[in-house]
Amino acid sequence: MTDAKDPRDLAALLAAAADAQAEATKRLDEARAREADRPISGDPALLTTVAEVITAIARQTDTRGVLERMAGAARRMMPAAGCIVLLRAPEGGGANLAAYWDADALWIEGANRPQTMPDALERISRGDTTPTLQLDLAGAGVAVGEFRVWLGDDSTQEADTASAHIVAEAAGLALAGLTLQTNARHRSVREPLTGLFNRRYLEDTLQREIHRCKRVKRPLGLIQLDLDGLSAFNLEHGRTAGDRLLQAVGGLLQSSFRGSDAACRIDDDTFVVVMPDADLNDTRLRAEHLCDQIAALEVPLGQQIIQGVPASVGVAGYPDLAITADELMLAADSAVQLARGAGGNTVEIAQRAG
Repeated sequence: MTDAKDPRDLAALLAAAADAQAEATKRLDEARAREADRPISGDPALLTTVAEVITAIARQTDTRGVLERMAGAARRMMPAAGCIVLLRAPEGGGANLAAYWDADALWIEGANRPQTMPDALERISRGDTTPTLQLDLAGAGVAVGEFRVWLGDDSTQEADTASAHIVAEAAGLALAGLTLQTNARHRSVREPLTGLFNRRYLEDTLQREIHRCKRVKRPLGLIQLDLDGLSAFNLEHGRTAGDRLLQAVGGLLQSSFRGSDAACRIDDDTFVVVMPDADLNDTRLRAEHLCDQIAALEVPLGQQIIQGVPASVGVAGYPDLAITADELMLAADSAVQLARGAGGNTVEIAQRAG
């Protein structure tokens, strides 16, 4: 089975994010030197603007902030241009419209989109016109999207082209850095095989949620399930089938619980679900339904459909059975042992821990 922690991948992502930041600083110095020898326009103050906008873009901590600074810079440096930004979805696939603007209109993803686009940008979005420039947004080897620019007066096109490249370069580096940081955070709290949260996330979440529940006087439920006979299943059908079974269980947990619940895989065959604001009875009912669903899982393997394995499921709750995170985990694990002792494929409620 794939290890739930992948420190090498995480270290590589963090190193790439650091490289992106270093590259942004280097490119800023290069841009300043380059544009000092080749003014972008007749306005001497624009050299200062170049430094300001690149720095402002590089300092943003979220995508919306980068797009806002990008639009502001582009409108100052090439006021007659119409622009759109296309960004790739994090999960892959094609690029989506994330922002558009010209001298009179501005829209950025996350804000209420106007009922109608300005005519010029409507034609642009439909592809009825060919952009003057089509620039990649990228940095540190990460491609994040595209910057398309429609320039106006021919007399300013050379200067506007230089401006567009500077804005695209700065924004690409900033967006790539954010993408790397997001991926690093995702990898640091997720285990790769199932995409569920890992043990580190469980421990942090459980501590935080118990403190919250104490403060607001609300219950918290915990479900732990251990797959019965996973090792034997692997020996009989192979590790590929075992991985597919674990992925099926992970998918079931992701689809069966509320957005506020946290589904985690903390060992090869052990899963835990944290259920904020769920009392012991609600948690038990959810666990019983989950136990039935896992017992019914089937795994496709080649031309075969293989029956999965059942689970021993334990239920614990705050404050009924435990009052600390450690007590709650011990209680849930003891309930799993009771379920296994009863023959498995069943749900048991813990005794009070301690």
